[in-house]
Amino acid sequence: MGKPIWFTEIGCPAIDRGSNQPNVFFDPKSSESAVPHFSDGYRDDLIQRRTLEAIIDYWAPAAGNNPTSSVYGAPMIDTARVFAWAWDARPFPDFPLREDIWSDAPNHERGHWLTGRLGQVTLAALVRQLCEDAGLAQIDVEGLYGPNAVVRGYVVDRIMATRAMIEPLMQAYRFDAYESGGVLRFVLGGRSASALLAQDDLALAGDGDIAFEVTRSQETELPRAVKITYLDERSEYRAATAEGRRLTGASAGVLDFTVPAVLDQAYARGLAELALHDLWLARETGSAELPPSLLYLDPGDVVELTMAGPTGTQNHRLQLSEIDSGLTRKARFKSRGDPEVYTAPRYAGREGRIGEVPVFGPSTVAFLDLPLLTGTETDPQSPRIAAHQLPWPGSVAIYRGDATAGFSRIVDVTSPAVMGELTSDLAAGPPWRWDRANRPTVLLYSGELSSAAETAVLGGANALAVEGAGGQWEILQFMTADLIGPGEYRLSGLLRGQRGSEGEMAALALAGARVVRLDPQALRTLPLSLEQRLREFTYRYGPGPHAYDHFTFAETTRAFEGRALRPYAPVHVRAARDGGGGIQLTWTRRTRIGGDIWDNADVPLSEEVERYEVDVMDGAAVKRTLGSTTTSAAYAAADEIADFGSPQTNLTLQVFQLSAVYGRGSPKEVTVNV
Repeated sequence: MGKPIWFTEIGCPAIDRGSNQPNVFFDPKSSESAVPHFSDGYRDDLIQRRTLEAIIDYWAPAAGNNPTSSVYGAPMIDTARVFAWAWDARPFPDFPLREDIWSDAPNHERGHWLTGRLGQVTLAALVRQLCEDAGLAQIDVEGLYGPNAVVRGYVVDRIMATRAMIEPLMQAYRFDAYESGGVLRFVLGGRSASALLAQDDLALAGDGDIAFEVTRSQETELPRAVKITYLDERSEYRAATAEGRRLTGASAGVLDFTVPAVLDQAYARGLAELALHDLWLARETGSAELPPSLLYLDPGDVVELTMAGPTGTQNHRLQLSEIDSGLTRKARFKSRGDPEVYTAPRYAGREGRIGEVPVFGPSTVAFLDLPLLTGTETDPQSPRIAAHQLPWPGSVAIYRGDATAGFSRIVDVTSPAVMGELTSDLAAGPPWRWDRANRPTVLLYSGELSSAAETAVLGGANALAVEGAGGQWEILQFMTADLIGPGEYRLSGLLRGQRGSEGEMAALALAGARVVRLDPQALRTLPLSLEQRLREFTYRYGPGPHAYDHFTFAETTRAFEGRALRPYAPVHVRAARDGGGGIQLTWTRRTRIGGDIWDNADVPLSEEVERYEVDVMDGAAVKRTLGSTTTSAAYAAADEIADFGSPQTNLTLQVFQLSAVYGRGSPKEVTVNV
């Protein structure tokens, strides 16, 4: 009556009979290591849960066991100050799987830790919930309580009947369902006998003999092995298989079934062995006539029957499966073993543990709408994808879709790209010839850069994509890469605006701009049809082992021009007046494909037809557009007077090559004297 009592530690270790001595712990490295009184030393998660339930339920105010003090007007046990021992701040499942970090990780198996166990549910509670969700109120699950009859997780991933949800559990945990008196009863195979019967307790058949028949299945009809496919809690819930096998016998069959439950290897193997043992025990089936005096027996009950046989007294342990009522009650049954046989699988140590759990954070992904790199691309309208991550998760997955219709996995980047960022500003430079002035510095996230000979660079080596502020990418090459710090290089001997990207060259690419080394083996193609060009799509990307809704995934909405289809800007624009006062314009064509063929008189066209447009500019305004199917156009004197009022001494022009698919290509803007 003096003051309320706080329970600063309640619970017991997850070990057989842990509640007998809840304060002891098993630790082979400690001189104080011990197991509870009469414990066999096996792990038992259920006893830990039962202990907590017993303490909490007993002291709950509604139970009437917690008196109220007349001194301070509150219960003797302050239920708001009851603390279960123990929840570990270390993240599960890193603890206990990371034995390379924490030396006490093996003690978790049979220790006081609630981490990794508190979310478990008893088999009885799970079956009850599944039935109640289906509207089944008249159910009895008391027969499902037993040692270690707990489920660590169960997946229902689609709409299905309640029976289809429960049947995998029945196969794995070896329990049966019966209807009796309007109640659906679930019972484990190892329940205690409801009746001890002798031969004289059975009814007589019509011929006056005891009505008792037994049929024994052939050994070849029974499986020699049982395989269970389950979700492995130690491997990020991937599907795994465990097997139970008989070492002797003529049977060669294998029973294989899937249970969408979360297990570990040792527990799953124990369930497989239990299922195999039960199938062999139940090889004997039969029937018997029960008198009205045994009316209290229901389907699911177990009876122990003593019968006189040719070689002496025989004891049978039978579970009733069906009962037909009549003048006598005809019961069908199957053989069962002792209750100890059906004890859920138990294990003393850890199995299948791993030294390090891979942990993947967000991925770094670059969407590159690039020009043709080789000229052999089969889908030039599609952008390229580059990805980087440490540690590399094996692949980076790219999904496309939306939250309403769902996302589809469209590509996996299977090789990491060498990526980094500028650590100094990069000013614009002369396109297509050596830029000796700019010497940018680049910090790589991983990987390396190396110098190359001039001839190798001219042949395509050492190509980088540098991202501008607007998301466009300039392609440049370099001859020399000097290592100036950890992962940081100074580049010199640059070739700028390569592959027709001179229009993407920023006036000033600021420090922090992304850089991607253009390695064919690291770049993947993002599937995009011609009809999807310029359409906006939502993309999600992240580590390949995870699903698109994992917290590590990022999302972006992008549309792509298909810049590999864009014609290059013409060059060498010239203007000269003719004898009539008009202006003749000429230029030289470039090509996206085959432009390095030096022994031809002209480069390939690489477009369906040859067409151009020339915009005559007045500041930002277009005064007139000229069309042409050759590399020249005429600007008539009358048109010049109509546009400007008088002959001009210089003109500003924009010259475009046209593509039937892309439209206008890159412009060549130039001011010419006339």
